[in-house]
Amino acid sequence: AADERGPAPNDTAVARDLNNLGEIYRGLGRYKDAEVYLVRSLKVRERIFGKTDLSVAHSLKNLAGLYKELDQYAQAESLYNCALSIRKQLLGPRDTEIAELLNDLGLLYSETSRFAKAESCLTHALSIKEKVLGKDDPAVVPTLTNLSALFYDLGNYPRAETFLRRAIRLCEKNRGLDSPFALTLLNDLGVICNTQGDY
Repeated sequence: AADERGPAPNDTAVARDLNNLGEIYRGLGRYKDAEVYLVRSLKVRERIFGKTDLSVAHSLKNLAGLYKELDQYAQAESLYNCALSIRKQLLGPRDTEIAELLNDLGLLYSETSRFAKAESCLTHALSIKEKVLGKDDPAVVPTLTNLSALFYDLGNYPRAETFLRRAIRLCEKNRGLDSPFALTLLNDLGVICNTQGDY
């Protein structure tokens, strides 16, 4: 088993192993075990690199994801914002890793009915991805679908449809429409159209 008291040259590997174990336990639904390993990984990384390192931001993001999954939204939000601050400081304001954190924060705000904040985070994430990767990059699709879901929840079905149709076009262009993910998007489009009375 990984031991954070191991020799110094192996500390980064220990932190990685602790993080990986935490993510495995999270995937298995063993949340208490996941928290133990993710916290230990974070502490090892902070000890090695200080509190403003990209690996620390990665640990904060993973721990935030766990807390979000457990509906511990205040803790998750705080950790996401810490990770975001570190990444902005080290990477600048326009980086895909920052976009991913903004996407995660947007989902958290959506789940807690803070819709204006959710929209702000998700549109900012989309803007970064489009500028860094291009508007037709497949990595844009998840943020488009998240924006579509947000506007659907808000009852703004035309905007939800616009974002979803764009996501479907990108799926068709990059992977085709035969994947389970693309079929789910097509089904979601049918729901939106049906809600608007567009049969």
